[in-house]
Amino acid sequence: MSSLIIHPELNEQTQQQERISCLQQKKVDPKFHYETQRQSDLWLKVHEQFAPPAGVSALYKSAGKSLLKLIKEDQLTLVSLGCGGGEKDVSVLKELSLGTKYLPTDLSIPLVRSAANRAKSEGVHVNTLLAFDLLSSTNIRNFVKPHISERNIFTFFGLIPNFHPQDILPTLHPLIEPEDFLLLSANLAPQGIDEILPQYDNQPTKEWLMEFLNRFGKPKGEIKISPEHSGNLDFISAKFIFSDTSHLIADENQFSFEPLEEIDLFTSYRYTVDSMKSTLAAHRIEVAEEFISQNAEEGVFLCHTQ
Repeated sequence: MSSLIIHPELNEQTQQQERISCLQQKKVDPKFHYETQRQSDLWLKVHEQFAPPAGVSALYKSAGKSLLKLIKEDQLTLVSLGCGGGEKDVSVLKELSLGTKYLPTDLSIPLVRSAANRAKSEGVHVNTLLAFDLLSSTNIRNFVKPHISERNIFTFFGLIPNFHPQDILPTLHPLIEPEDFLLLSANLAPQGIDEILPQYDNQPTKEWLMEFLNRFGKPKGEIKISPEHSGNLDFISAKFIFSDTSHLIADENQFSFEPLEEIDLFTSYRYTVDSMKSTLAAHRIEVAEEFISQNAEEGVFLCHTQ
């Protein structure tokens, strides 16, 4: 059985303080939508139903084939940052040499285990599982280093949309050495975000997002999901709007919300191919090759850091 190593800062006391902070600030950190087994199950259900069509796996196979042409070493590690269910990682790994190891990492322990089990069922070599928070855990490179190779493939699939680029890209860049490969994917909106709104504005997505608030009580209200624009960024916003006075309790802290108050539950930034490449370039991440789905709503980018 593969060993699971949890970053010391990913402890329940710290996490609960951060959950309380989310309620105080009325803005939920995206990581808190993936914590529990039920949240993970609901997210996987949403992903299966509303993610781009199954044929999009061809993008990841193509990326794997391109990587294989570039790789000189027999022994590499594919380090998945935010592995989710692991499907996309496995699609890449199956195109690489059998000597490539898989290191699934995520802040969600249920998802790390799910990804590891999926990879093992496909014959992929999995030694270790890591759990940490990419944004808030300190010394991540040192935490990961004992489990990786001299040269590595880092994957960052489907997470770029969850974060403002100014928050995530300065954190991502230092993890990846210039000799490493970076494969990242992004959900795209080639025709604008209004066209892809139904992928978010649906009952399974709302049920998944409500799980965070349901941990603290029975809030009265509804989730509103809408397209938004800010500067040069387009994004989908999901907010819970209270319809009646509601009380939420976290440990000994009680939070009262009045009608029409809002909690920002979730944000998904959407890009075009050009805006994705220019955003990455601004943070010294260079796109060497790109793979775009037939409907142009998903892109995989093979990158190097500068």
